[in-house]
Amino acid sequence: MSSSSEDARREILLYNPYHTVECGMAMGGKVGALLVLFVLLFSSMLVLPLAPTAGAAVFEGSVPVNTHETGTQKSARIAVDQLANISVVWEDLHDGRMIFYGRSDDGGATFMQKVRVDDVVDASSNRSSPAVAVNDSGSIFVVWNDARNGASRIYFSKSDDNGSSFSTNIPIDPSGLIVQTEPDIAIANETIFVVWVGTNLSTPGLSNIFMARSVDWGQTFLSIVNISDTGTSLITQGFPSIAAMDNIVFVTWHDSRTDSVFDIYGVLSNDSGSNFGANVKVSDGIPGTRQARPDAAILPDGNPCAVWHDDRSGDLDIRFARSADNGVHFLPSVLVSDSIRGTSHAEPQIAVDSKGNISVIFRDNSLHTYHVMYSGSHNSGASFSSGILVDNAPLDMGSADSIDLALSPNGTPMVVYDFDFTGSRDIYFTKMIDRPPLCSITFPIDEATIAGNVTVLGNASDPDGNETLVMVEARVHSVGGLYDSGWKVANGTVGWNYTINTTALINGPYEISARSYDGEAYSETALIQVTVFNEGQKWPDLAITANDIVFSPNLPEESQLVNISAAVWNIGNLNATDVNVRFYRENSLIGETQTSLVPYGENRTAGVQWQALPGNHLIKVIVDPDNIIVELNETNNQASKMVGVVPSTFYQPDLEISPENVTLSSDEIGVGDSVNLTAEVFNFGNKGATNVAVVFTVDGDRVGEQMISYVPVNNSRSAKVTWVATVGHHIINITVDPTNQIVERNESNNRASISVDVTPVGGDFPVWIIVVGVAIPLVLALAITYVMKWRRPKY
Repeated sequence: MSSSSEDARREILLYNPYHTVECGMAMGGKVGALLVLFVLLFSSMLVLPLAPTAGAAVFEGSVPVNTHETGTQKSARIAVDQLANISVVWEDLHDGRMIFYGRSDDGGATFMQKVRVDDVVDASSNRSSPAVAVNDSGSIFVVWNDARNGASRIYFSKSDDNGSSFSTNIPIDPSGLIVQTEPDIAIANETIFVVWVGTNLSTPGLSNIFMARSVDWGQTFLSIVNISDTGTSLITQGFPSIAAMDNIVFVTWHDSRTDSVFDIYGVLSNDSGSNFGANVKVSDGIPGTRQARPDAAILPDGNPCAVWHDDRSGDLDIRFARSADNGVHFLPSVLVSDSIRGTSHAEPQIAVDSKGNISVIFRDNSLHTYHVMYSGSHNSGASFSSGILVDNAPLDMGSADSIDLALSPNGTPMVVYDFDFTGSRDIYFTKMIDRPPLCSITFPIDEATIAGNVTVLGNASDPDGNETLVMVEARVHSVGGLYDSGWKVANGTVGWNYTINTTALINGPYEISARSYDGEAYSETALIQVTVFNEGQKWPDLAITANDIVFSPNLPEESQLVNISAAVWNIGNLNATDVNVRFYRENSLIGETQTSLVPYGENRTAGVQWQALPGNHLIKVIVDPDNIIVELNETNNQASKMVGVVPSTFYQPDLEISPENVTLSSDEIGVGDSVNLTAEVFNFGNKGATNVAVVFTVDGDRVGEQMISYVPVNNSRSAKVTWVATVGHHIINITVDPTNQIVERNESNNRASISVDVTPVGGDFPVWIIVVGVAIPLVLALAITYVMKWRRPKY
């Protein structure tokens, strides 16, 4: 295994707090526990230095906030008062949709019995998206979406008795045609600030960010203010977040005014919300990339900052940006989350303590399912630490959602989230019990020029004060190139050093990084940029990474012919010729090709074909496998990438028709009317469907058939025939693919029926008219016969 693979494996283990525990539990009961204890005692007796353990935890074990029930508990939010009392609100779907409150007065060790916040008698209407804030005296303030009277409004309630009861609910803005959603709340300068999204019912596509404030602790709210400056333009704005400190109020949200897939905008007030400046673009993503779900904070110097999720790299990452001029402009954004390709990091939350230390949490699926990760910064957001696992859920079970973050008075990060540990979602709490260590580089200085053998110097420390540093690691990688030494263990800890032989590097710009590890967490990364300048030999340096390996198709079916291509880079300073590239499936050779020339600073593509076998396979590519070419670095010539091969039946359409998708051209049908019968056919499979036959019958008699040429995935197409209506009650059947010519994932949803009544033209003819019309002539005929019989002459 390469050193880079070892680093990746170790970091994954460090994320997993169950790694060592599961080993013991798998042995069962006391035997497993005794064996683990024996191993620990034996290790200590040997007095060997311990490697970083996967069981080390930066956050304590999660504590349930609510009593477990069968219904879903979600959308948790947290606030912490000056005495470190913890307030949590959430949405409860156990018996309707209600807002509940939970409290801990012992630092999160236990939580009180939940208390209902909303006062709606009929809980069937929607209440959701609560937010909570507390003031210095411990009063609790809650806002949420509430549709008790029809359209959603933002409702408010407070508690002055530590959450034992809540006041009568009031709508903050009960008037108008604006649907109100996604509230957030903040408190500063004895003022409550509430923001939300308002969507205009009369103008679809128009939404704005609104704010209300109260200066009497929620007894009344002042006039509602639209703080977005897009006017009546059809702009979508959402997920506002508010932060307040002293007289400063900062609000951020995602906004489609300059990009339909959203940018991050913000606005600042320096007078407790009486006036706001112009809206300012916070994010710096390129057009066509998504920046969304921001969260706001204010640094101790009064400058606003924000985090959001961002897909400019092709995956969702977390980015941070701050202002240095009181919100007039924002500096270029900084990556917060570890950039692991193919993974997603989403929905960040941010908090800043009085010293300017920044805490960020976010959802992360790099560990198979979504978990909560933490990253911190001690340098005002210039860089962030590697991700630290927050929740203690098994890595292959469930998914964390609805995360929120608050800081205790001493700056301890406290986190709530919902997770489906037990089959239904519940609310959990955890807090940091170990602060990540610190690390710095003291020599060389930033932007220095270096040559020859250079010893990098630095310092590291543990803010917990117990100086339990395990190691310091250093890393060298080229700026704009592919050279990367990977993380290497430096000499020493509190005062450390690491020697770099720059003569083996190509002249140019490099970044030197360092991080410390205390057995439980990594520090944020210290980083400087230097320029290497040596007069020396020239060599090629062939390199390949997993990202350079491409499969086409990327999710092949069994027995399908797959094109495997690999981009081979030359990051050296001399051209490479006759470069052999070998491809393996695990340890079985697939094929080998030769590239005649790979110029330095460029890449060339090599490729083979492989007939896919079912299952998951590790494809390995080795460049210059026999080490024929002398290179600057011989350790970067190999990369591997997994490819999954699905069964040949994996890609199938799933055609569906339902009664709701069958329409008639008229609601009132008379005898002889030509009626258009229209059926909307959906494809909910993962493959498009071609030549889809749709047959229409009325009372079992076929009245028409139409062939739809193509129904795309997750889309629909319509079929239509004409039927001449006849009197009576009729059953209309529509069958899609009646002869099963198309192989589908589900064949049971291809038929739908509706009924229709057809009356004669002009309505039902009265029966009594028919009876009378027949009876009168009959009576007259009998009468005439009788009279004629009695008047006939008698002889």
